[in-house]
Amino acid sequence: MTMRNHATLLAATSLFLVWQIGEAFYVPGGSSTSFAEDDLVELYIDKITSTVLPFPIDYYSLPFCRPAESAMPSVGIGQFLAGERISRSPYKIHMKRDIYCEQLCISNLGRGDNKYLETAPSKTAQTIRTEYHHNWIIDNLPAAYKMHDQLSNNTKYFGGFPIGFVDPNNGLSYIYNHVNIELQYHTVDVESDDQKFRIVGFTIEPFSINHDFEINTDAYHDDDTYTIAEIKDPILSCNPHMNNTHTESSMVSQGSAQLSSGPVLFTYDVIWSNNEDLQWASRWNVYLNMNNVHPISDRWLSISNALVLVFILSTTITAILVRILHHDFACYSSVPTEEETTENLMGWKVLYADVFRPPSHPMLFSVCCGSGVQILCTSIFTIALTQIGFLSPPKRRYYFICVLLIYALMGFISGYTTARLFKSFKGRGWKKSTILTAVSFPGIAFTVFFVFNILAMVNDSFYVPFFVMFQLLVLWFGITTPIVFLGAFTGFKRHRIEFPSHVKSIPREIPCQPWYMGLIPTMIFGCFIPLIIWFHELSRVMSSLWLHQYYYTFGLFFFAFLMLVLTCAEIAVVFTYYHLYLENYRWWWQSFVIAGSTGLYVLGFSLLFYVTEFRENSISGFVFYFGYMTLVAFAISLMMGSAGFLSSLWFNCTIFSFLEQKMCHHHDND
Repeated sequence: MTMRNHATLLAATSLFLVWQIGEAFYVPGGSSTSFAEDDLVELYIDKITSTVLPFPIDYYSLPFCRPAESAMPSVGIGQFLAGERISRSPYKIHMKRDIYCEQLCISNLGRGDNKYLETAPSKTAQTIRTEYHHNWIIDNLPAAYKMHDQLSNNTKYFGGFPIGFVDPNNGLSYIYNHVNIELQYHTVDVESDDQKFRIVGFTIEPFSINHDFEINTDAYHDDDTYTIAEIKDPILSCNPHMNNTHTESSMVSQGSAQLSSGPVLFTYDVIWSNNEDLQWASRWNVYLNMNNVHPISDRWLSISNALVLVFILSTTITAILVRILHHDFACYSSVPTEEETTENLMGWKVLYADVFRPPSHPMLFSVCCGSGVQILCTSIFTIALTQIGFLSPPKRRYYFICVLLIYALMGFISGYTTARLFKSFKGRGWKKSTILTAVSFPGIAFTVFFVFNILAMVNDSFYVPFFVMFQLLVLWFGITTPIVFLGAFTGFKRHRIEFPSHVKSIPREIPCQPWYMGLIPTMIFGCFIPLIIWFHELSRVMSSLWLHQYYYTFGLFFFAFLMLVLTCAEIAVVFTYYHLYLENYRWWWQSFVIAGSTGLYVLGFSLLFYVTEFRENSISGFVFYFGYMTLVAFAISLMMGSAGFLSSLWFNCTIFSFLEQKMCHHHDND
């Protein structure tokens, strides 16, 4: 294929990607939207998610009320990869118009979960028992679950709201068939005659009400109300003779709850309230605070402890570079001749002719380092864009498509790093190394994603359509791979990395090493400190990924992430020095594996998280969870391993360049 054909293919795939990004960036209400009084306010529904199972479920796969119009907002790659399936709802809401016990529909939920019956309960009852939650959206603001805590006499808020509950006394499941949709607004321009309003709050208070009703075959409209059933002995808010009365918990307590079986009448209230003190830019605070589950003071304490550990490690390395190395060089400077120099060299100095001997499997090592640098740069750019506000909670659909775009662009750095290292190792077959760099980690990630996408289809959960998978393949082979080859071509055109010392043809014999400097002990002890530094933030990230909690303190996360990278790099340097001190010049893979063992700790933490948080243990859920967490741990291992190797390479080049200068100085004196 000619260069012109390559350029044409790259341009075509770039335009395709830009179009898909535009599709993925569709966000209903992503920017501030102003409503006039009595304007229609759309309520969208997303997938229902569980706090004990990793599989989301389509909202309309359950017998909930459906809208008359089946049209749905456009969906792009970002929504598919994020697992979002936003659809319209049948709820009719108008700005500043309160609604009182509006009847929505009658739906048959099927058989219940009577413990005396041998048949399996309905799908609705099963979702209630596995703690699935609704996820509703108005003006790009997710619904917060409002619950009154009688013990503390406080009102608490949670993300989403449950489908129902299980009575601990009789073990039966009940459906929340009535919701109070509470909306807060403030006036945009108070002095203007044509006033506009913005929504600044969206909370849901669900109720389970056993409406004893008879179906009205002649449904009718009466003052903008839709009556499909006649309720016998209604609660106060549903009594047609009682006007302007909203549903309260005191009313519901008078009647029994609604079982999740048989015909069920769904109703709702809409309650508007003015809140001029809450600004539109601060409307996410209730979701981000989430009752102060993770106090900011605890996180600052964790960051402070991490700073102390980083300071200790930095001090240790400074002591090595300043005190120990200075003492070694001072001792070496007293040696007058080359013969005496060779005879009296001790520790790391004796390896000046072997320390830069190429590692075993140089192509694999170069590919791992190139892939790790690509993931590291992608992570830094993504977190930085989030920190400066380009990515924010209202733009949550941007994350996946932005990560893919940044990862594709960072392919240049990946190819360049692989090429420079492999050429410095005097390796042959640069095309093979470049192809491995372009397809190794993306191929593993795509295979895992494809397999678990099939698993999601089998479990009747959300899955990514195959045309989206095809688009990912186009992004991979049409954008990422050419960029990797461009970086590799640039890297191979450069000269080899000039190491401070030359390598002898005959390798030096490595003396017997103590047991505690073996690979397994160093992996165990080496990255225990980085886990301590990142433990608190890792728990928050895991809760955001798997428990659908909101994460917003990206400044702290960026700071903790940089400290994690710095700590892994410093630990790799410390262990590299002691390996050289014990006259072991096989430091290449050692530095990579020691820093990369952080991924193993992340995988171990994910096991602890699964045991403590996911109470419903199923084989499919276990495989789904650990499959993706293993992929994440592998990416972290490549990322931290590359950081550890690069820092160790810098350290070795620094100290052996000093040693080479000393040796040249002796030659000049002679």
